[in-house]
Amino acid sequence: MNPSVLQELTDAASGLFFLSETDAPFTPFLLEAGEPVESGLRRLSGKDETAPVEIQEADYFFRNHTQAPEGDPEAEARAARFRNLLNLLKHQLIDLKVYRVGTVQVDAFLLGTLPDDTRGGLRTQLVET
Repeated sequence: MNPSVLQELTDAASGLFFLSETDAPFTPFLLEAGEPVESGLRRLSGKDETAPVEIQEADYFFRNHTQAPEGDPEAEARAARFRNLLNLLKHQLIDLKVYRVGTVQVDAFLLGTLPDDTRGGLRTQLVET
């Protein structure tokens, strides 16, 4: 486990909320060593083994959060923070992918391999109806 990397990611995400039909914060997570990715993410989300898992690129996942309308300084500052978070995730997590677990109430895991070869990242939740 690499607590300094997870702390750096947590600090970068502090105060940011992923906006969907709910606003959810980002929290750190780790998968157990040797645990299959999809099973581990279903376990962490509390969903059963039949819950669908969709994999996305991080750029696509953050596409609506890294841009802001001109002339809105608050939105521009928030978009800059999301761009910073995305860049940090890409830099710190090898093979970064977003795993979306479930439907309607979706648990999203920004998962990669940390420098010490453990697997983890940040997670958030979305509501999509």
